Amino acid sequence: MNHILALDIGTNSIGWALLGSNKIIGIGSRIIPMGAEMIEFEKGNPQTKNADRRTTRSIRRMGKRYKARRNKLLYILSQLELLPDQFILNKEFLDPLKLQKVNLLPIAKGVKQLTALELYELRVKALYEKISPQELGRIIFQSNQQRGYNGGGDDEEDDNAVQDIDTDSKPSSLIGQFLLLEIPKDLGTKSKGKVDYEIKIQNIEEDKTEIIVANTTLENLSINDTIELQLNFKYKKNSNEISSIEAKLPIKTSWRKSMENLEIELDKKSEEKTYFISEYFLDKLKNNRKFKVRGNIILRKRYEQEFEKIWQTQCQYYPQLENIDQNKFESIINFIFPGTSESQEKLRSKAKEKGLQYFIQKQIIYFQRPLKDQSELISNCRYEANEKVLPKSHPVFQELKIWEQINKITISKKVEIGKNKKGETKYKYEDFLLPTNYKVDLYNELQAKKEVSAKALYAKLFKDKILVENEVFLNGIHKDAKIKGNDTLILLKKQLGNLFEKLELANIESQIKFHDLLYNAIGNEYDLESDRCQDIKSYLKSYLNKDEVTKELITKIAKIRFKRDYGSLGLTAINKLLPLLRSGEYFDKNLPEKISEKIINLLNETQSDPFLKSAQNYLDVNQEILLSDGGFQTLQATIINYNAHTKVSSETSYVTSQEIKRIPLGELRNPLVEQIINEALMIVKAIWDDFKIKPDEIKIEMARELKNSAKERQKITENVRKNTDVNKFIEKRLQALKQEVNNGNIERFKLWSSQNKLPMPKVSNNATLDEINKMKLWEEQGCISPYTNKPIPLSQLFNKGQYDIDHIIPQSRYYNDSLSNKIICEKSINIDKGNRTAYEYLSAGSALIDGLLNLSEYTDLVNKMFFGAKRKNLLAVQIPSDPINRQMKETQYIAVRTKEELGKIVGIQNVKTTTGSVTDYLRHHWGGLNVLKQLNAQRLEDALKKVTKEEDKKLIKFNKRIDHRHHALDAVIIA
Repeated sequence: MNHILALDIGTNSIGWALLGSNKIIGIGSRIIPMGAEMIEFEKGNPQTKNADRRTTRSIRRMGKRYKARRNKLLYILSQLELLPDQFILNKEFLDPLKLQKVNLLPIAKGVKQLTALELYELRVKALYEKISPQELGRIIFQSNQQRGYNGGGDDEEDDNAVQDIDTDSKPSSLIGQFLLLEIPKDLGTKSKGKVDYEIKIQNIEEDKTEIIVANTTLENLSINDTIELQLNFKYKKNSNEISSIEAKLPIKTSWRKSMENLEIELDKKSEEKTYFISEYFLDKLKNNRKFKVRGNIILRKRYEQEFEKIWQTQCQYYPQLENIDQNKFESIINFIFPGTSESQEKLRSKAKEKGLQYFIQKQIIYFQRPLKDQSELISNCRYEANEKVLPKSHPVFQELKIWEQINKITISKKVEIGKNKKGETKYKYEDFLLPTNYKVDLYNELQAKKEVSAKALYAKLFKDKILVENEVFLNGIHKDAKIKGNDTLILLKKQLGNLFEKLELANIESQIKFHDLLYNAIGNEYDLESDRCQDIKSYLKSYLNKDEVTKELITKIAKIRFKRDYGSLGLTAINKLLPLLRSGEYFDKNLPEKISEKIINLLNETQSDPFLKSAQNYLDVNQEILLSDGGFQTLQATIINYNAHTKVSSETSYVTSQEIKRIPLGELRNPLVEQIINEALMIVKAIWDDFKIKPDEIKIEMARELKNSAKERQKITENVRKNTDVNKFIEKRLQALKQEVNNGNIERFKLWSSQNKLPMPKVSNNATLDEINKMKLWEEQGCISPYTNKPIPLSQLFNKGQYDIDHIIPQSRYYNDSLSNKIICEKSINIDKGNRTAYEYLSAGSALIDGLLNLSEYTDLVNKMFFGAKRKNLLAVQIPSDPINRQMKETQYIAVRTKEELGKIVGIQNVKTTTGSVTDYLRHHWGGLNVLKQLNAQRLEDALKKVTKEEDKKLIKFNKRIDHRHHALDAVIIA
């Protein structure tokens, strides 16, 4: 007996059905508890299941660490008799393991508090003169509250750091490095405590000499300083004339730029004598009492530098700070580090060795935990299991990305294939590769530009007569698309300037080495003693003279960071694919012997797998060009190297239900998807246990939300949002027109408003799916019939005797029920067309229909009106035999992993996938919707009785899926 288990995997529930002996053995739905995180996931936002929990935990943890540092410091100050009188504790420090229980009590009323100005006057005094022990304690305590920025973060270089301005349009803003030439006058315009200045700047990044005037509210500006600014342009109404320019710090990196500008100012003032940060703040406060210290980001080294100076000065007046009683010091150390672990022992030992200043400064106030190594969370390559995937910024991955985009582009040509019965010429469209020289030119262009517009490529191909109107067109890329360039190379060239050549970074090996250095090195980018800066210093010394390796250069390079984003392939896999993907002068004709043998085998063997068959046909047609010029597509290159498009492995197998294990936490790098797969595994385990039946075959259908990429989910969400806004506006217009507000009338109004010469159809019933599809198709095809080029009046569109939905490629010959395989045409033509494709029908012509286009007119019209899948279907000479496009979604990572895990139960060959369109078709034709209506009838009736608002009644009435049982019904159909 063959038992089939089907799983309909949705985003918040999983339907299941177990079938055997032509009967349903079990059926049900497992509801997955999901909250707001699923809404964020469906929107395409990078929101993980535990994001909110992690955020709140992080806040609590940071607060706990701050309090631990503070209480440790309070204990030390009390033992050293430096604790200010106003600091009163709720209890004494008795137990080192209960430091968190000690709290500072509120300061009593009437106790004088220092103003910000007085506090910084005290700090500046402490730099050079004696202060009281309690004043010293106050300063040390405040140091714990202002620790400064320690560097070493993973924030990548801002994308807005480089911005190309389209010369054909008005620039709204420009970001770059500018030289501040003059501050001629104070305009005296005060706004929110700031003063507007008129400044003159000169763009030095592009070596432009034009001087422009800009207004700014920035502080800390000095003449002849080079500073990175964002210029926002404002234009006079209906004119290209600039009315004003405002200079700001770049938005995303303003805190860093502000900090660096302050560093430049402090360094300049320290040329003759060290200028401490407290002296800077004191000067600011004296000039402006409203100045806010808190808003400034300061490097930690500045605070530490000042702490050391204050300590050295006060040691002259309080020798006990340097010569503390060793027994007392040891007692303090043991209280602060009471543990018995090896790390605690090291801390105690280091404190005794280095002394009191080091103990307070480095181990308490400015102590920084090293970042935990997270490399184990990086995914493994899908083809080379023991190798980690590459970052997307890696030079080799960047090359792969560019060739992938270029090789997808093909050219479709109109080819004559004979005559029809009337003697008219018959045509078909064949796909050809983009000429090799254009591939090479595009590749070279993408090495210097962040992106290239497809419009520019179209224009170039038309100019060179590669594309011809109505004869030859481009496939694989939309006219409005952008082809992404080599982000890593462009970033390095911009940041390094002339240094790029000196470091020999045009060489790919040097580029990889330099990228790995910057990507993997950790540490403070502003601290020359950090591991990051030391590694960079050593690297630079091998290429530059000693005098050229300056502090400024090291810091500049140390600040270059790349986005922490990873691909799905490792270095070995990419290096296997690239020799085939490269084209023209970059292609090595002497392919490895193994690769050549695999190509020959692929061409000569009979292939049943749709992906292998697709690769075989592609190679067969383009064999001569590909083997001489290269330019394989990624699909073919992968199949040649790994004998499969998607590597699915199921090395282990579960013999009993008790052996079924959940996917380890964090393995999929997406907790939501991880939970859904684990829920599916637990369903199989429960069914196996409850029914004492191990399935022989498992069939699955996955919700498209799970298989769509984040970008696709974002696009869907954005379209829904826009459509909702439009619908709200139309609802008001319909009410004004005294029309019933329903889905049908909303859609009709959208189309009627563009054809307002016609009477608006009045339909009071809610629109059917057929009507909605008719409206979408009617608008898409420009309100004309593609078979006759005659207009379809909106007033007649819903007349079933006049116009009908036609399947371009008949369903009986090829199942494709998507809108890309449908058009609106005259009903008489749909009947006459019968079981033929659109191309077959127009090729043969008709004696019954007047006004039918001939084949040449039809192909010209299709090329003008349509693109993508619909154009391909309208011009299809034969029935598609390769279901490759329909199976691409099933090769995405989540589907592959689900198959792998379920394959451990029934064998990978016994796990089958299907698509929602097939299930939907069968549900409709097998009467599944009627079953749902019967199941929900009483519940709908009860729900309607409880609702008073008419809008809510409509919502309930037309919502057929009010619970999760439809997933169980779908699972039966899938099985």
